Amino acid sequence: MKRQTLFGPAVLLGLMLLPLLAACQSTNNYFSGTRVEPNLQIPLGPGESRSGTWQTFEMIVHYSADAGQDNLAISGHGELTDHYRILYHELRRFDLYLFLLDGESRVLKTVKLHPGGLLDTEDDIPFDRTLSLPAATRAISFGYSGTADSAEDDTDVFWELPRPD
Repeated sequence: MKRQTLFGPAVLLGLMLLPLLAACQSTNNYFSGTRVEPNLQIPLGPGESRSGTWQTFEMIVHYSADAGQDNLAISGHGELTDHYRILYHELRRFDLYLFLLDGESRVLKTVKLHPGGLLDTEDDIPFDRTLSLPAATRAISFGYSGTADSAEDDTDVFWELPRPD
């Protein structure tokens, strides 16, 4: 007598659904508790406003941020530096993040400002968001991860993200 079991199909179905569930996860907790380097932070607490430029080797972000007591309005645009604009022709994938930080440089909340997708390296990456502001917020920072492709089939994976202790 052959015995059938549903365990195998159930496990297979679970494995197939796992990526879908992960894709639906909120970005609020991405990088939660990790630290951002002091030189990448922009001091900003409730009731403060800042405008300026945040820059790394790969990325320049021009921003304007206005923090109320419980919300943050932030707008601006990001652009790749000349290194990527000259050597690469497209971004196969690119995510731009905003990090809300506490007084110890730890990430309280993560907001994805650009959801990925294909971009030309010459494209500006605009953002304009209003979001809730945790009371413990003392600074903000930006971060990104991307994959750039050149016409010669060279690929570069690059990022600037908070690091665990």
